[in-house]
Amino acid sequence: MFFNEWIEVLLFKKKPADIAATSLEEGLKNLAIAAVIVGVLQGIGGAILGDFGAFVAIIVNPIVSIFIVFAAGLVFHILSMIFGGKGSFTNYIGVLAMIDASITGTLGVLFALIIALAGFGGIGTALIVGGLIFFVGILVYIWQIVLTVLATEAVQKLSRGKAIAVILLPLLVGLVIGIILFFLMAAVLLAMASAIFSGMGGATGFAGLPL
Repeated sequence: MFFNEWIEVLLFKKKPADIAATSLEEGLKNLAIAAVIVGVLQGIGGAILGDFGAFVAIIVNPIVSIFIVFAAGLVFHILSMIFGGKGSFTNYIGVLAMIDASITGTLGVLFALIIALAGFGGIGTALIVGGLIFFVGILVYIWQIVLTVLATEAVQKLSRGKAIAVILLPLLVGLVIGIILFFLMAAVLLAMASAIFSGMGGATGFAGLPL
């Protein structure tokens, strides 16, 4: 029953406007179930490779998934209100959770199953398959953004342009912050490396010869 509904949302047979009335409880229930299924498959995949601790994903996945939905949903909701949105926060979270569940419960499960099966080929095969799935996952992420924009438009009663702004602004800010942090970290590492090599040079003299 859950799987059929997830497929309908994923394939746009059940449009975001059609799930705009999803309650908080229903959305979170669907997301938790989807996350647990993926966690089970991740645990099996880890066990095949000898890592039985991977079964902790059964507990961690639902907690992390729900936290992310609430955190992102809060940011999106605040921006929606700034742009004149009129939706309910709990209703909005329920809809976002349902969209997340549809992705996790279908493609997430499929990817986890493929990686688990790839585990029979050894760690190398699992890593290669995981890398390929990562790139496919980028396309899935873009589709999730599209669904989230349409859901925001429907729930918050916003225009398409404002709904796009609500979703993309935090993503762009996060990207800029990430780039800045990357370059800051690179600068710190380069400074540390320079200091280390300078210290070594001062201790040994030119060309490594003792002073």
